[in-house]
Amino acid sequence: MKTLSFRLSAVFIVTLFIVCFVSTCSANPSYIVTDMGPFQTGASAAMAINNNGQAAGWFWSNATNDDIHGFRWQEDSDMQDLGTLGGYSYARAINNIGQVVGYSKLVVNNEWYQHAFLYGDSGPMQDLGGFPKGSNAWNKNQYDSYAYGINDLGQIVGSSDTAGWYDSVGGYMHSVHAFLSNGSGPMQDLGTLGGRNSHAHGINNNGQVVGSSGTSDGYGRAFLWQKGSGMQDLGTLGGLSSVAYSINNNGQVVGYSSPASGNYHAFIWQKGSGMQDLGTLPAGSTPYNSYNYKSSASGINNKGQVVGDSYSSVGGASHAFLYNSSGQMQDLNNLVAPSQWTILNATGINDFGQIASWGTPSYGQYHAVLLTPVGNSQAYQVKPDIPPIERLAKWDGTNWVPVMPGDLSTGNIHVLVHGWGPGLKTFAEHGGKIWNEKDPVTGEAVNSDRYWAYTFAAQNIRSVAPGDKVVLFDWLNMSATENISNPGASLANTDKAAGELISALKSASNFAGAYNGKLQFIGISHGARVATWATKELYKNDSVVVNQLTLGDSPEYGPEKWGGVNNLDKILPDIKIGRSSGSTFVDNYYSALGRNYIADNDIVNVKLNPNPDMFPWDKHGYPLSWYGSASIFTDNVAINWSPLLGDIYKTLGSEYEQDWKKDDGTFDWSREYILKEIDTGPTAFIEKQEKLDLATLLTQGSLTGIPNGMLLTENSPAFWHTGFTKNLNDTTIEFSYQFLNAGDGDQLGLWIDDELRFIITGSLVGTEIMMSDIDIFGLTNGEHILSVALHNYGDANASVQVFDFTMLSIPESSTLYLLCAAVVFSLIAMLLRQKPAC
Repeated sequence: MKTLSFRLSAVFIVTLFIVCFVSTCSANPSYIVTDMGPFQTGASAAMAINNNGQAAGWFWSNATNDDIHGFRWQEDSDMQDLGTLGGYSYARAINNIGQVVGYSKLVVNNEWYQHAFLYGDSGPMQDLGGFPKGSNAWNKNQYDSYAYGINDLGQIVGSSDTAGWYDSVGGYMHSVHAFLSNGSGPMQDLGTLGGRNSHAHGINNNGQVVGSSGTSDGYGRAFLWQKGSGMQDLGTLGGLSSVAYSINNNGQVVGYSSPASGNYHAFIWQKGSGMQDLGTLPAGSTPYNSYNYKSSASGINNKGQVVGDSYSSVGGASHAFLYNSSGQMQDLNNLVAPSQWTILNATGINDFGQIASWGTPSYGQYHAVLLTPVGNSQAYQVKPDIPPIERLAKWDGTNWVPVMPGDLSTGNIHVLVHGWGPGLKTFAEHGGKIWNEKDPVTGEAVNSDRYWAYTFAAQNIRSVAPGDKVVLFDWLNMSATENISNPGASLANTDKAAGELISALKSASNFAGAYNGKLQFIGISHGARVATWATKELYKNDSVVVNQLTLGDSPEYGPEKWGGVNNLDKILPDIKIGRSSGSTFVDNYYSALGRNYIADNDIVNVKLNPNPDMFPWDKHGYPLSWYGSASIFTDNVAINWSPLLGDIYKTLGSEYEQDWKKDDGTFDWSREYILKEIDTGPTAFIEKQEKLDLATLLTQGSLTGIPNGMLLTENSPAFWHTGFTKNLNDTTIEFSYQFLNAGDGDQLGLWIDDELRFIITGSLVGTEIMMSDIDIFGLTNGEHILSVALHNYGDANASVQVFDFTMLSIPESSTLYLLCAAVVFSLIAMLLRQKPAC
């Protein structure tokens, strides 16, 4: 066993910044309103929406009822007329296959009826008929049927007249019963709760049906029907009646019910919890309509988001609402991006959060509208960047001083790159830099931990190599957040920060000429990705070799990372890693969230085991303090094995671990900088890759479809809003991009669920084909919106193609490992949540 020792022991434990990842809390998005048409003089209403962004409903173009037709609509397509069975038609539901159901007028022997219909991919409309008529029927041909719901298996629910009879007192009598149908063959009668009538309104993919039924006491009740169990009364909110309209695949049911007193309220019901009152929007004194309810829930998605309508005192009319896990009903009119629309009712919501609804525009009758939750990316505006060279400061032995053009043209240069800055957003907005201890506006020492951490590191490196230059790169205006809840906001800017670092170094050196010094990047946490990305790009585009790339606890592990993982395994293979001249020596120090890397056997991985009594944020910051201190108190570790100083790095092994124990196994504090070489090779997840088929939900601006991607052109800001499904073991989305015209500062951005996850400036990367990735490990399983945007800045017309979207996943066998990791990092996250700021 090889042992690396030291001459003197000292400990500088410096609290840095937290990158143990906790859940991302995002504000409620605003919504973009898309008019489905058909034209200004007509009326239309959307009744349902599927996960492909297809909506179904009805439109009315003229004065007679027979001019009402069902429609199917999707982005970049005209409203599709579904036709009729002989008169008017209404579309009420659509599944993820695009099948639509509803009901239509049918004329037989000069008599007209309403029959349930199914409309498939190509039509025509299929008459679903109704319940068979028995011999005691008053009129065997006369019956109505209605289809209200369809699931992805093609199971259809609705209601149909049963066999009628003649009563000497009441005359012709009949009843209406809920049905279940597979689209062909006889309908299954679902019965009632003891009353005469029942109606089925919704069905999920598990075959569970919801609706309303009469009871023996003469009132209607919401029901849940499932095979083998029959019809279950879901009760009320304390009153006499209730109606269920929709059920998701988790068995959550929504509708409306009468409370003990007052008007009807929207509810959500789930097994074990019963019926919950969702309340209403603030209401005035005038009831909404003759049904006298103040709120009703019409739709629910698999995330538990509920939509419907509620009487509002604003304008004395019904307004559409959204209800989610926040526990408060929100008026959708307060969430839509500025528009001339009043959204009256929301009828359905898909798993991407898109809402089918209708509303009144300023110019005429009400129209079917689609609400897409991408408001923040729509509102994003590019701001001029700080001149890159102003992001650099050098240590002059006493203070951090500005870097001027030409300052870095000769000699060895050590560049320190910081990471995420939770709690420093205001500091950064006031002009604070990573090398400032005090807020420039308030004078408060809000950045003491980071200031001293990097100052000590600079002092210690200079004490070992007094002739070298130590430079600190600042990207706080891109990495700082208000608190510890959003590491993804920092990660999203790492590739852009790398471009800024490259531009800054070029401004301060003669990299374009014959540079005669050596260069080291020391990247900590998210700064490790900045440094790694810059190393790759300098060599690829400028033939500049970064002689040493030092990584400090680059975050890679743990389900609590949620938007914060560096994914360096995807970048390191593109670097010329090695121990010889013309290559990059990589040493990696990890202590809390970092890991070892196997991109190349020449990488030196050092596992640090800091004091177990330290808090997680101290452990994460430990590599920088250890590196600086080990540099001055040893002669063969840390900076002392750097290729900038000698050649000891050529004989190093690949795996080392901090060794606190003496030969007898006892713990010795004086052994902090002793490393033992370990024989166990690093392991890594085997990832599977699968091309990601993105479903286009909405487009804005100038776009052209390309294979597995989109070409965006700067005319005005261009947006491509797409949808994807995240499954249990999915970890990363990789993608490629290429600016065909880089423009003069135009920026490509990617969002997931309205949270910025990636941004890059065209002028920083030129027209090369680039690859990047977005960490999605912490996303909830299910459907999410991915938004891609090109934002204009300056005069040039930029264009960029984004393509080759690939989902990376961990095979099923790795799930147990992840679950174990989840326990560990959940404990870390629990501690972090108790610390309000860094």
